[in-house]
Amino acid sequence: MNVHIEYFIKCVTEILEKDLKEHAVDVPNMIQQSTFYELIREEPLFVTHYPPEYWSDEIYKEQIERK
Repeated sequence: MNVHIEYFIKCVTEILEKDLKEHAVDVPNMIQQSTFYELIREEPLFVTHYPPEYWSDEIYKEQIERK
């Protein structure tokens, strides 16, 4: 992955860690199991068209739906 994509993932990670700091959540694992992670590897331009806040919400929703 290139530097810009790695930075984008870092931003999403930081948002989730901030939002979920009171919960015992493995955020990096949560991201790696998400549709976001698949998409950013396959279609980075599509993913980066949306802000990190959008993706952090989507990852959280996806995680909740799995439970």
